[in-house]
Amino acid sequence: MSIDLTRRHLTDFALQCRLVMTLLVCLTLFSSPDAQAQTALNKEAKVKAAYLFNFTKYIEWPDSSFSSSSSPVEICIDRNPTLEAFMRALVKSRKVGKQQRTLQIKSLQGSDKCHLSYLSQDIDSSSEVLSNSVNVSEANNSFDPLAILFFQQNGRLRFEINMKEIERLDIAVSSELLKLARIK
Repeated sequence: MSIDLTRRHLTDFALQCRLVMTLLVCLTLFSSPDAQAQTALNKEAKVKAAYLFNFTKYIEWPDSSFSSSSSPVEICIDRNPTLEAFMRALVKSRKVGKQQRTLQIKSLQGSDKCHLSYLSQDIDSSSEVLSNSVNVSEANNSFDPLAILFFQQNGRLRFEINMKEIERLDIAVSSELLKLARIK
């Protein structure tokens, strides 16, 4: 009987240790800046972040748009540090495309190169950085040219792809992505 009690106490103790460790991990995660960004964003912003990440899986940029074969795909976020932090956590150490490139998330302000840019507000369209970027924004943004436009349809977030802009940028968009988009 004492052996059974000892085993049960060890099992209870092990369970308590696991619970304490789980609690500590959760507290650590939720106190990190990335976790704070995750909780500060609304559902729609998180869906947009997932779309931005997934766009990079289905778009191939020409080799000439990278300085070397190990250069990352650079995603620039316009004036939204919370979304930027969330994106950084979302894409951490993931690779995309045939070249298996890493993703680098950064602020649009001060950037000299962006492969994909998320424009949350109206912005100067004469920017050299944006003229060679796959620009993504909302339906209410007057920036031109946009390659991908987010819009609402029947309460769901959708996107439209501007094929003229895609051709001008000389990028390849997977037919899988095109099937999901409204084509302009």
